Amino acid sequence: MEFLNLLPARQRLKESQEAKDFFMKKSLGQNFLVNDQVIYKILKAAYEFSPKHIVEIGPGLGALTDGLMQFPNSLELIEIDSRLITYWKEKGCSVKEGDALSFSEIDFSSYCPYVLVSNLPYQIAASIVVEKSIENPSFCSGMVLMFQKEVAQKIKAQSGHSEFGFLSVLAQTFWEINKLVDVRPNDFEPPPKVMSRVLKFERKNVNINNRRFYLKFLKSAFLHPRKYLLSNLSHGLNIDKIVLENYFKTLGIDLQIRGHQLNLNQFLILFDLILEGQ
Repeated sequence: MEFLNLLPARQRLKESQEAKDFFMKKSLGQNFLVNDQVIYKILKAAYEFSPKHIVEIGPGLGALTDGLMQFPNSLELIEIDSRLITYWKEKGCSVKEGDALSFSEIDFSSYCPYVLVSNLPYQIAASIVVEKSIENPSFCSGMVLMFQKEVAQKIKAQSGHSEFGFLSVLAQTFWEINKLVDVRPNDFEPPPKVMSRVLKFERKNVNINNRRFYLKFLKSAFLHPRKYLLSNLSHGLNIDKIVLENYFKTLGIDLQIRGHQLNLNQFLILFDLILEGQ
């Protein structure tokens, strides 16, 4: 990381805004990171993957991108703002135009495996985690992503906690997840109204047959959080309760347990039983 040569983030942002007469669009969730310590931690976490390819969603005016461009690897940017697409293409970067929620429609075949880095717009953060979790594991090998703090807490929540839900189980199934740093509103320009948190995701070597069905299984498990897991699964997967009761009894699972009370390993074993019975 000694090779990094970056001006302070606030200075870089100001110069870029003045050069392009650029104003933020709230509709696109444009809050630009300006805390140099946070930026360095994100870049360091990405560098630790020793990636050959990096994909960044929403480069903005370069808080992270200016550093990523100095890495000894290829860099691909995804941007929806036409002004920023032009800005980065003029800097010689490869930019794919599009909404990050249409990630699966973008061809990254020549970029795999890649590491995904982003100061994500809050409204799409959870959806990106879901998509990257269930896709082919050879595509994305790791991620360094920023979330609204409450969403990050849900991702890291443990069994038995009320926050342990669909997103917790899905993310923890496919990734080793570590908290990197908390980010305050004043670390952005303009400041958002919420706290943020950066998480680092390292791909697990896990064998899940039929990932799309696993996604449906987990969504069904937390369909109605206050209802029993047995009822949710029966309704969501259209499986007879008697059949499910036999699965529960085989695994020693209480018939009146709720989804957040099951641990990750129990979810995986129960899924395998249900999948075999399909």
